[in-house]
Order: sequence, then C-alpha cells, then structure tokens
Amino acid sequence: VQELDLSQMQLPSLEFMVTVLLHASQKLNHGINQDKMFDLVDAFLDEPDNSVMLLLNVVMDVLKQAKYLPEEEVVEEEEVVEKVVEEKVAPKKPRAKKAVAE
Repeated sequence: VQELDLSQMQLPSLEFMVTVLLHASQKLNHGINQDKMFDLVDAFLDEPDNSVMLLLNVVMDVLKQAKYLPEEEVVEEEEVVEKVVEEKVAPKKPRAKKAVAE
C-alpha cells in the first residue's frame, strides 16, 4: 500500500473543472452554456457542505467514466492511517528463539 502524498497534489483550475462538466453534460443537456455551468458550480459551492475538493471528486468520476482516467483502486487516506496505527499499536509477537545445539 502506497501512502498518499497530498502535499504534492495540484488542484486543476475551476475553469478546467467547469469545462469538463460542461462538455460531459452536453449529450443530455444541450442547452447549457459555459455561463450557465459556472452559475451551477457557484450554486453548488455556495452550499455549506460542498467544497472544491468535493467538486474535484465529481470531475474525477466524470473523467473515469469517460475512460480518460484509469479506474484503479484508490486507498483512502483514512485506511492508510488506520493501518499505520494498527501496526504501531498492535503488540508484536515474540520471535521464537532458535535452540543452539551444542
């Protein structure tokens, strides 16, 4: 399991994310233009529980569904932390002593 290095992650621009969502929605919502999509994203981000990271997750899902990104199993940061804690907290089993034949 590889640890995630979130400090090296760069967020795509909001304009990029809006463009992805705009073009992904064209098949079912052909009347939406870029200004309308910006309004929808602004309304989404104005909700108290929503954030740019949540929007990024939506965009990543769209890109995975379109096969632009591979669908690989991503280990959640919480799972990595839990595993590290378990390894450090769990008592280590004593090693069997090898009998030395004299």
